[in-house]
Amino acid sequence: MIDAVGRSQSPVLDGEPDAGRTAVVPPPPPSDVPSGRRLAMLGGEIAAGVAVAAVVSVVLQIMVNRWFIPHPTNLPIAVATMCTVILVLVGVLLAARRVWPRWATPLTWAGLSALGTLALAFMLKGTRYYLGGVQEDQSFRLQYLARLTSSASLADMSYVDVPGFYPAGWFWLGGRFAHLTGLPSWAAFKPWAILTFAVIAVIAFALWSVLVERRVAVLIAMLTCIAGLRIGATEPYSWMAVAVIPPLAVLAWRMLRDLRRPDPAKLLGPVLVLGLFLGSFGAVYTLFFGFFGLVLVLLAVVNVVVAWRTGGKEIGRLVRRTLGRAGLVALIALGPVLLVWTPYLLELLAGHETKNLAARFLPTESIYLPTPMLEFSVNGALCMIGLIWLVLSLRRSPIAVALSVVAGTCYLWYLMSTVALAGGTTLLPFRTETILVTSLYCAAVLGAVDFARWAVTRVPAVRVRALAGVLAFAALLSLAQTVPLQHKRVIASAFNDYYPTGGNAHGVNDPGTPDFWYPQVDKAIQRMTGKKPEQLVILTNSWVLTSGQPYWTYISIIAQFGNPMIDHEARRTAVDGWARTTSSRDLIAQLDKAPGTPPSVFVFLRDDKNGGELHTRLSYDDYPRDPNTPSYEVIFKPSAFAGPEFIREDVGPHTVIVRR
Repeated sequence: MIDAVGRSQSPVLDGEPDAGRTAVVPPPPPSDVPSGRRLAMLGGEIAAGVAVAAVVSVVLQIMVNRWFIPHPTNLPIAVATMCTVILVLVGVLLAARRVWPRWATPLTWAGLSALGTLALAFMLKGTRYYLGGVQEDQSFRLQYLARLTSSASLADMSYVDVPGFYPAGWFWLGGRFAHLTGLPSWAAFKPWAILTFAVIAVIAFALWSVLVERRVAVLIAMLTCIAGLRIGATEPYSWMAVAVIPPLAVLAWRMLRDLRRPDPAKLLGPVLVLGLFLGSFGAVYTLFFGFFGLVLVLLAVVNVVVAWRTGGKEIGRLVRRTLGRAGLVALIALGPVLLVWTPYLLELLAGHETKNLAARFLPTESIYLPTPMLEFSVNGALCMIGLIWLVLSLRRSPIAVALSVVAGTCYLWYLMSTVALAGGTTLLPFRTETILVTSLYCAAVLGAVDFARWAVTRVPAVRVRALAGVLAFAALLSLAQTVPLQHKRVIASAFNDYYPTGGNAHGVNDPGTPDFWYPQVDKAIQRMTGKKPEQLVILTNSWVLTSGQPYWTYISIIAQFGNPMIDHEARRTAVDGWARTTSSRDLIAQLDKAPGTPPSVFVFLRDDKNGGELHTRLSYDDYPRDPNTPSYEVIFKPSAFAGPEFIREDVGPHTVIVRR
């Protein structure tokens, strides 16, 4: 049998017969696959939980936004801390109950939603931007959301010439959210991102609830939510995969173990759940789609090896069963994947050449194997507890096996990425560290529960429950309170960066700052062209301009953010050539021969001290150097736009030029 935290009560389950004993074929493992009825209920629970979480999150965000607080102040963080204390305390008290009442489930949905909402809402109280403002990676995310807000059709974030490359799932839904709320895309990003964390916490709780007791699931869900706030908050769409990979791996392992039995359960529920989630990963984050696919493959291999090592004689039948289930999972996953990837795949099959610059990135985090368990902190202690439990429970707990494979896959991904260096690319392994930490957190909760149950046999239960509750509360609260410090730099960007409407969260409106003028630049472009932003291709290096309106860009501001089907170097060479022209006739001739659709709008910074020179910046791929995307200034001569083919308007320090 399997107890409440997934620990096998059979003396030999996933390991070899004990040394010194006569090797015998062990009895088939008992079925611990969630019943069809329980998995059917899971769908309804996720739907209901998501609805509750969404309503709670939206209401709380509105309440926080309407509360006037002067800046700068520590008041929002103080209030967020008090809310966290209350929410964590309620969660721990629910986990300490002997019996889980029905009313506790919707209360948990609301509590997890509030936990995922309030920390971010209060940290960003006073700014309309999300973490990071319009800096670096957030710039292309805002640009993508602007594109998919302007139209529900799938498209690339930057280029009009090619189908979209980055999975559109989260951004497409965000675009519909922006339409529903009437918010401009750049302002919708923040509430949509916060809503994502609220909803994913509830989904993680629902998944863990079919694998362990709800009292344990609520602790795991709270810790998972806090992990997301600490280490996954800047990339909300990736957290949709990270938070649920651990419980999905456990579900997959239980399904695979069941195939060893002579009469495995004929349930298609696990296959359906795994297929839908795998497909959703493909629709929102390619790297984690591949990562979880590898996890499933490794779990299947481990299952066959364990069956062979423990004396199984029907290995061929087990392999056939495994391939059959794997085929069904892949077939189900294909649906969500094709919804997003079909245009790109068709173009790829047509023979379009690609070069993925996004993967050519080797920061410091990718060259060292992550060892969070060795940190001298609460985070390190939890990861160490999780690691110890995995090692000690590997032979007797199916959950420990699954989580160990997930953690091991993180390190394998680093190894594979190192091998990929020979091919001039990487697998961006630093992205998997969030999965490693989340998996170890889950294991830490299960280890603590195991230890508490062992301690009850030696110490009065009342004392054990009291001590366990205090320690759980202290650990959760300690981690939650570090969230603002983790994001100090990106919070500053959210407050300091100018909005596309002018000014920033501090109320600064400085005409001496180029970003101040972008609302006027945008109006000038639309007045001079008579066209909407989505009808124009522009040459600019302004993140604010491309984040605020769905302009197509001729060349991405950062090379690594570009579509692999675009030859970035060819376009950069073309722009360098345009800058060397001295007459509008020469420039028009070069524009007409340019790779891709040439720009019809140019936005430059003007240098009046040097004859009105027109400046922009271009970046290029310089892998394997770090940083790998250096930029340089490109200077155009005013005479190149002096002919009747162009019209010009100066807007503050900017010059807007439109081709007739």
